[in-house]
Amino acid sequence: MPPNRTAWTNEQYADGGHGALCVHGETPALQVDELHEMIRTAHEAGFQLGVHVTGDRAIDTVVDAFVAANEAAPRPDARHNIIHGDFIDAGSLAKLAAHGYGINMNPAIRWTISDLMDEVVGPERSAYQWPYGPPSRPGSRSAPVRTHRSRSPTGGRVWPR
Repeated sequence: MPPNRTAWTNEQYADGGHGALCVHGETPALQVDELHEMIRTAHEAGFQLGVHVTGDRAIDTVVDAFVAANEAAPRPDARHNIIHGDFIDAGSLAKLAAHGYGINMNPAIRWTISDLMDEVVGPERSAYQWPYGPPSRPGSRSAPVRTHRSRSPTGGRVWPR
């Protein structure tokens, strides 16, 4: 998560570090390979993927894995999506949109932590943490945006217990 400085980013955090992918592998390259394999396997099995991911470098990696999996095994019904998407860049938004994939942002999280991010990533990067705005806006390169909370719809019960 960005406040914890664990989201994998292209630019360093204000106090250093880039975070990391949270998958098996001794090096970033092996972690990327592992993630691509996981996404390819699930895609080929016919699953719609919703990947919880933050940080521009991690998001780019997941989006590239979505695209690669679909190129290897085309599925027009895949409808994969990014969940959270903190610091997604214009390139990944354009790729998501071009392939009919989406991004599922969490406005409650944005409201809760947005003021904290200036000190974590600096005010300039903090200003574009979530590229909210209507996808239909002229010149928009946005993927379909969905908003939700990260809880299963369990009728008010906390899941899992």
